[in-house]
Amino acid sequence: MPKIGAVEKATRDRAIIRGLAKLFEGRREVEILGVRYTRASLAAKFEKHLRSMARVQELTIARREAIREEREQEALLHPFIDAIKTLAAVATGGARDARMRSYGFEPDKKPYMSAQRKLAANVKRQETRRKRGLVSKKKR
Repeated sequence: MPKIGAVEKATRDRAIIRGLAKLFEGRREVEILGVRYTRASLAAKFEKHLRSMARVQELTIARREAIREEREQEALLHPFIDAIKTLAAVATGGARDARMRSYGFEPDKKPYMSAQRKLAANVKRQETRRKRGLVSKKKR
């Protein structure tokens, strides 16, 4: 079944409720899917659906508002979090110390070295060894 938008559903349900008058002209009940319905009982089903959709809309708006409010509060807390993390790092011996967990923070990861930086460091290291005349045991 294709996905139908909320506006389309509401329009459809209201049109069906209005159209029930024609369907029930000269009849008290009509049989649908093996069940007998009165005009009021059928209309009630569609009205219930309309109320459900209205509630979903209200809750969606409330959810958006709650998310917006939480994000504002989070932004206000960031300076405090940073300050507390700094204090914890001083108390534990550094931001990478495992004891940071006891203050509610994951220890900072050891910075990784990119391939270019590793290559540059290796070249520099080899140059220093060459200048100092250092060689490995195998090459002696």
